[in-house]
Formats: sequence, C-alpha cells, structure tokens
Amino acid sequence: MKLARWAVLILLLWAGLELSMAGGLFVLERLAGIRTKSLSVRSIPDRHQRDLGRILADDLDYLTYSAALGWTIKPGGRGEPYRANAQGVRADREFARVPPPGSLRIAAFGDSFTHGDEVSNEETWQAILMQAHPAVEAMNFGVGAYGLDQAFLRYQHDGADYGAHVVLIGFMPENLFRHVNVYRPFYVPNSGLALAKPRYVLDQGRLALVENPMPDLAGYQELLAHPERELPRLGAHDLFFQVRPHEGAFDLPLMRVLKSVRWAWADWRLGVSGGSYDTSGEPFRVTAAIVEAFAATVSRNGSLPIVVVYPRRRDVERFRRDGSRHYAALIDHCRKRGIRVIDLVESLGSGDARLDTLVSRHYTAAGNRVVAEAIWRYLEREGLSAQRAR
Repeated sequence: MKLARWAVLILLLWAGLELSMAGGLFVLERLAGIRTKSLSVRSIPDRHQRDLGRILADDLDYLTYSAALGWTIKPGGRGEPYRANAQGVRADREFARVPPPGSLRIAAFGDSFTHGDEVSNEETWQAILMQAHPAVEAMNFGVGAYGLDQAFLRYQHDGADYGAHVVLIGFMPENLFRHVNVYRPFYVPNSGLALAKPRYVLDQGRLALVENPMPDLAGYQELLAHPERELPRLGAHDLFFQVRPHEGAFDLPLMRVLKSVRWAWADWRLGVSGGSYDTSGEPFRVTAAIVEAFAATVSRNGSLPIVVVYPRRRDVERFRRDGSRHYAALIDHCRKRGIRVIDLVESLGSGDARLDTLVSRHYTAAGNRVVAEAIWRYLEREGLSAQRAR
C-alpha cells in the first residue's frame, strides 16, 4: 500500500514538474525569444515536403534550383512584385555584356536587402539610382536568403563577365550565421526555402569550398524518401546541425527546457559574444575570409569592390540609441585591409524620419531612396562617379 502511495506521489510530482516546465517553455518562447523545438533529424515537415515537391516539379515562378549556388533567380522569372530579365537579373531590361560608352556600370550582389524584397522593381535602390542618373547602369544580382558565400559564387558564375566598374558586396549582419549553414531548415526551421547550399570552410587557414551536397534534383528525391539518412549527411558541414539539440523520442516539456537552455548557451559556437561578433569564432573567421577573397577577385577582374552593410531594423534602432554596431569588428577588419565600406546605418539612422517609414522587415520604397542617395554620395565624394566606359 505504501509503495502505491509513493508511486502516486512521484507521479503527481512529476506531472507538476512537467506542467511547470510547460509554463517555462511558454516564457522561453514568448518572452525570451528562445527556440524550444528541437531539430528534426528523422523526418521532413509537411510544409517542406510541399516546398520540395514544387521545386522538383519546377513549379516556382521566381526562384529556381541551382547546382552551383543552391538556388537562384529564374531567367524571366515573375513573382509579384518581382520581375527578372532573361539574364536572371532583377530588372525590366536586358544588359549588354560590355558597358555602353559613357556609362557607369554598378553590379550589386547580396541577399534580400540587395534584391529589394517587399518593394516593386521600380522602388529598388538600383532602379532609383538609374532614374536619377541616366548614365548609371545598376545591375541587381541580389537573391533572397543568400549569404556572402553564395553572393561570391554568383559573382563568379554570373556576374564577372559584365565588366562592372564598381561591384557592391552586400552584407547584412545576420549573414554571419548563413556562412556556417548548409541546409537552410537547420538554421531557420520554419523557412519557406527547404534547400541546401554550398559553403566555405577554413582549411589550415585557407578558404576552401564545400560544394552543394545536392548536385542534382535527384538528391531531393532521396531526401524525401530517406530523411533519416539524408539529413545527417546534409549536416556534416552545418554548424547548426552540430549545435542545435536534436529531437528525441521523449521530448516532454522538462527535456525540451533542458535542451533549450543548452541551445541558449550556444552563442560561443555561433560567433556571438556579449551581443557583438566574436572574432575568434568560426562564423566570423569564415565571413572575413569570404569578404577578403570576394574583394580580391573583383579587383583582379579590374573592378572596384565596395562592401555595403545593410543594417536590419534592430541594428538601426541600436545605432540611434547609443551609436553602437554589433558588427563593428567586420568593418574594422575590412578597413584595415584597405577594403572600402559603406555602412548604411549612418544614413538610415540619422535624420528625423520615423524608422517605420524606412525599414519594416526590409527597406521600404523610402528606405531604398535613402540607400540610393547614400551610395551615390559615397561615389561622388570618393571621385568614383566620374568613371565611365569608353
């Protein structure tokens, strides 16, 4: 009888603990913003199965699979409000391989901030710049969800032959984490882009390319058929796969809280220390090496590389509050090596304009105008706006 009472007491205590932990999960998720769902390594969520089915059927209107890049913009792609030309560049016109005489050609590479997500073609900073300065050709090679690694590869595969006078290397501060990620859902579990990508690693201090682990679409068919085998293969070079807690058979609230606390303390592995970049971590070291290689390659091709930093809303808010930038270490790294930098936080963070008129998730049309003006001011100040094709 006593044994039964003890069993009931233990069961009640355990149930109470699990209920308390369920409340703890709510606090972690809603108030602290900490992810509490472990990484699935045995199955593909329904949403990603549907996404992959569309990719396999070539049913995407604007993006398309790329063996070399992971994904890219489809030539002639249409996805309201986005339009691409036949070259896979976001534009309503084609560009000659050689810049026309008297023109200043600028080629911009980067992620969704370079691409101009959430605004129409006419409202991107590239279109605004060309409208204001008819001698300028601003080619928009930006692609949503890219890291600098993919942007660098896109420059080599798609952009180097266009003879741009100026190449803008677009960097958004969160890109740091994309450079140690291979399969996007390992980093962003609710991503609408369930695709893999190449990444760079440092091999004895030298930058080395790890090519896309999905060299053809057949790999995604295998992923859907055998996720328990393919997901760990995709995680072989993915820091998030290595750091994030994996889903287990007994993931009740207590276990999820313990895993979440472990995940919350993983910042040191992910290149963040005290809210700023940790220059000793793999993400920063890889990012710095990519920037150096990108700039050096552009220079060897006879173009002028300039790193453009696209701050997020929270970055602009921080700058307006105390003038600080958590990504300052990367700017210092570039400038010490003679790499030009335009940090747009200085333009977006100054003045009296309400921040929500300039930045939502991405830049508004007004924010894109600020970007166009900031880039042109820099080119004029540095005597670069007078460069022209002959």
